[in-house]
Amino acid sequence: RSEIARIAFPSLCLDFADLRPAMLFMGSMPDDCFTIVFVLECPEPGHTFNFSTSHTDGYIGFFPPGGLVDAMTPSGYANATLTIPTDEFYTAVSRHFPEMPESILSSGTAMRVPENEQRVLRSLLAEMKTTLRKKPESFADTRVMLEAERHLIAAFLGALRGGCDHLLPRSSGT
Repeated sequence: RSEIARIAFPSLCLDFADLRPAMLFMGSMPDDCFTIVFVLECPEPGHTFNFSTSHTDGYIGFFPPGGLVDAMTPSGYANATLTIPTDEFYTAVSRHFPEMPESILSSGTAMRVPENEQRVLRSLLAEMKTTLRKKPESFADTRVMLEAERHLIAAFLGALRGGCDHLLPRSSGT
């Protein structure tokens, strides 16, 4: 059975998607936000047509405002998607990843996240998911939400920073 969950923070949104059937995604990301998709589970390789590459778990798809998504995922795929308004994203980048390449900021990219950064991000996401299931009232506290938001931004940008050294090559002919 597929499951989708959303946590709306003061300045960003975190979505969890556990998809049991294979899916084809096509469309545009929000025009006023950056979107970071971290693949939690991908039992067989998926394919991102817009980035012309295959992906598995531990992959990030980074989309600038209005970026296109065109991807096929296998059965059993799961991700966590962080959506951050443009102004908040640039503020976070200046703090956590000021050397982020302009080419990535403007065009987006696909990347493999190194194991160390994956562990940090996976641990935080697991904690968020557990809290959402067992103590959802925790997310009613503004202080908790702001602290969680800071940790999410730092973990996702840490994964992006680590992944920039491991950008996935675009395959030819697809």
